[in-house]
Amino acid sequence: MMDFNRLAAFFTNKYPDSLACAWDNDGVMLEGVRPVRRALLSLDATPACADYAIKCGFDVIITHHPLIFRPLRSITRGHIYDLAAAGIGVISLHTRLDAVRGGVNEALGELIGLSDIEICADDPEHILRTGTLCAEMEFGAFAAHVKQRLGAPYLNAMTGGRPIKNVAFCGGDGKDFLETAYKCGADAYLTGTLSYNSFTDYAGRGMGIISAGHFYTENPVLRVLRRDITSADGGIYTEIFESNPVGAVF
Repeated sequence: MMDFNRLAAFFTNKYPDSLACAWDNDGVMLEGVRPVRRALLSLDATPACADYAIKCGFDVIITHHPLIFRPLRSITRGHIYDLAAAGIGVISLHTRLDAVRGGVNEALGELIGLSDIEICADDPEHILRTGTLCAEMEFGAFAAHVKQRLGAPYLNAMTGGRPIKNVAFCGGDGKDFLETAYKCGADAYLTGTLSYNSFTDYAGRGMGIISAGHFYTENPVLRVLRRDITSADGGIYTEIFESNPVGAVF
């Protein structure tokens, strides 16, 4: 039977910590103490996610975003305290999962139907990806296609004035890769969140811009992690918890 340390080692082997950005905090957030029979997967270990894990008897939570990111000065009653008291382990994979082939960005690119997905050679962090559509699309049609495939309730988009064939993309907060995407000749850049000026600056330079939501551009990777756990131990029950913090759209 899989225990927590063996599962953590499995993920470290598959997603080496050497791929994580220097500023990141990922890996084991809380060491679990129970045999792993039930694993909950979530983009974030929110209080609601923690409550659900405790209520439903999960042994480990696997997340993309770190449970602990900034230094803690104390641990008082709350979801981190409650998870530790229940013996539930937490593993967060964050930027190593962004950088690795087959992680966040491949899951995003494949979901929207891109082929020839490659790591952008000009990105030293190996996070930005490029890919191509099987057929050229007008920008509006491409934006509608992205919205539908991601299940996003809305997106922000601005055309660069040309049809879309070559796409640069990055799940989550991709503001740091705008110039690199532009220089690689992308017809459009897709990411989760961007500033107002990102749209006006780069669409004005001829590159279409789509911001489809941090959650919606990263959440597809949970299905990858679910397959990972099944490959490690087919006897582990897995479930995906939807941690979208946005709420209702009116």
